[in-house]
Amino acid sequence: MDTSFLEKIQKHSLHQKTISLKDLQQLHQKSVVKVSESDFFWQLQELKQQKIVREIDATTYKILSIFQPKLDATTLVLHQHLASRFDLTNYCIWKSGWYNQFSRHQILQNFTVIEIEKETTESVFYELKEMNFGDVFLILNKEDEAVLDRYAFEAQNPIIIQKMISKAPKQEIKMENEMISVPYLEKMLVDLFVDTALLVAYKGAEQIQIMENALLNYVIDFKKMFAYAKRRGKEKQFKIFLFENFENEINQIFL
Repeated sequence: MDTSFLEKIQKHSLHQKTISLKDLQQLHQKSVVKVSESDFFWQLQELKQQKIVREIDATTYKILSIFQPKLDATTLVLHQHLASRFDLTNYCIWKSGWYNQFSRHQILQNFTVIEIEKETTESVFYELKEMNFGDVFLILNKEDEAVLDRYAFEAQNPIIIQKMISKAPKQEIKMENEMISVPYLEKMLVDLFVDTALLVAYKGAEQIQIMENALLNYVIDFKKMFAYAKRRGKEKQFKIFLFENFENEINQIFL
């Protein structure tokens, strides 16, 4: 896929979520030095296969967004401190507020989650406590989850440490020359389904709204998503949930 062509499509999507076949061809002409009809055809097929565009009719396409969360200064500071002290090979950091862009109502409760190798969780916990990073909580099992309601959700911008699931879908985003590991959307959706205690504020109607918005408007790798659900021991239940609630949406995706 020509990166310039893809960038122009995503830039167009910031203002309009649909695009005509003619406009796609014009964007392609502006992106490559040597324009050919066959090259455009194969580029279009690749866009469809990667679910970046979805055909509405013979002349109109819907552009799907690629999820990339906006990182803030506090996330950068946390990452820089941890990177200077620990091996961050299997690690990611995310904020509960990232779900708000998919939901109908904005959940004001906001917390940061650091997922890291189980052997490192306690060291990270005590390091952040010692360095006065605010309210920090260690959640390793079901018994620890009682802390969430009693203390963590009452704190202002708490940090929650938990173990990383192996092979969890994550990506690296660059911020001020630092590569920060964050979840893919596929991971966020599975976690939303599985984590009943941590993400309780996004359950019920909000969970349905978030899932629907993501399925219809964002690029999703279902193979990646179901593989992670399997890692979490919930693949069958997650698939049943999706088909019971979003059969029409899923049919649109796989038409």
